Amino acid sequence: MRPKTEGSQGLLKRALIGNAMFSGLSGAAILLANRWLVKFLGLPDTVSLAILGVSLIVYAAVLWFNARRPKIRITDAWVAVVMDAVWVLAQVRHGILGFSDLWPPGRRKYIVSSRRVQKT
Repeated sequence: MRPKTEGSQGLLKRALIGNAMFSGLSGAAILLANRWLVKFLGLPDTVSLAILGVSLIVYAAVLWFNARRPKIRITDAWVAVVMDAVWVLAQVRHGILGFSDLWPPGRRKYIVSSRRVQKT
């Protein structure tokens, strides 16, 4: 391995470990505060965010495993980058449009209000 590649691998390892730690902590926090988050976000009581928390913990474990390898495969790094980008884009989308468009009551409010605007 050339020195430049070794330095790049070290930086990539640190980035993956940091991402794994943040994802794991986020997943654990979601699991611990599941009911509170559901209420805070205004989601129906039947919704559980447990699958999201577990998924983040599994994702963190995969990141950690890949970061601990002697040499990280570039495809593994790109998979992490793409998955993080999709996560960020989803968060931006929900930040702009809100959660209400995901649930039937919110969808109905949107349709009714848009029809009222069209009639005026």
